[in-house]
Amino acid sequence: MSTAVNKNLPELDVEAIKNYNELLKKTVAKASRIKTELEFNVKELDKICKELSSDLGIDVNSDNIEAIYVQLVDKINSNLQVGREILNRINQEDSIEDTGISI
Repeated sequence: MSTAVNKNLPELDVEAIKNYNELLKKTVAKASRIKTELEFNVKELDKICKELSSDLGIDVNSDNIEAIYVQLVDKINSNLQVGREILNRINQEDSIEDTGISI
């Protein structure tokens, strides 16, 4: 038997294969952690949506939560602005009364 190596056959880079396998192992572990975190976050979001649905009396889900948030923030800001305007008018009337000037 001859132990001569045929120079025409492709060679394997064993070190490259080891590096690839190590990277693959790390990547699979990372993907697994991310999947677990995603599942946890989805469950938390569903829980929060159910609580909000109960508290607000409307259906809140992952598809409409952002729109509901924007709508409610707009409503709160509008109410706050109206309230400030009312308070300013009341304070102006009080200032006028304090000066003794009648309109």
